[in-house]
Amino acid sequence: DGTGAAAKMYQPRGVVVVPVSGIVYVADTYTESLREVSVGGTVTTVAGDPPPGAGSGWVDATVGTSARFSSPSELGLDGNNLYVCDTLNHAVRKFVLNTHAVTTVVGKGKPDPTPGYVEGAAATAQFHYPYGVAISSGVAYVVDSRNYAIRKFDVVTPIVSTLCGGTVGRDDGVGAAAQFPASMRGIAVDDSNGMLFVATKDAGLRAV
Repeated sequence: DGTGAAAKMYQPRGVVVVPVSGIVYVADTYTESLREVSVGGTVTTVAGDPPPGAGSGWVDATVGTSARFSSPSELGLDGNNLYVCDTLNHAVRKFVLNTHAVTTVVGKGKPDPTPGYVEGAAATAQFHYPYGVAISSGVAYVVDSRNYAIRKFDVVTPIVSTLCGGTVGRDDGVGAAAQFPASMRGIAVDDSNGMLFVATKDAGLRAV
């Protein structure tokens, strides 16, 4: 932690800016943590415990720095809640901005991270390397990279379903007929036209 060039990060991936305050949150993937960047450029670890501390794991906590992640990647903001794709825990976690509490929203990773492809309630739903998340009108859209699908759930009553995809490939199509590569990563939503945009490392930008 530190200010400006004195701060250090290791493979930062997801980033969001909080409206009005201008505070930036970063998923610092290889330090297994969430970092906060003030308007003045001061970096503070707010969740997780970077090495040489406890490092990776799966722990929910009311105090952010007592929580543990395993390769947190992309971030999505919904009001006072920051949603984190906890990729190697195959889950989506929630970080509350004003309390720093961390909870698991969807994904079945306890006691050991368990990848899968299961729809339904939060406690039983499964993902395989969730990578990106975007939120619009209370619905979270998740890039489920190794299931080659876009999954979704309501943030209030998280019931997981598949919006599109489910098989590897690059074909366009509707619903399950659409195909995605394993390299799918970031996702963004354009509320003005109801479109999702999905970035892949080797197949360009897809629109949903």
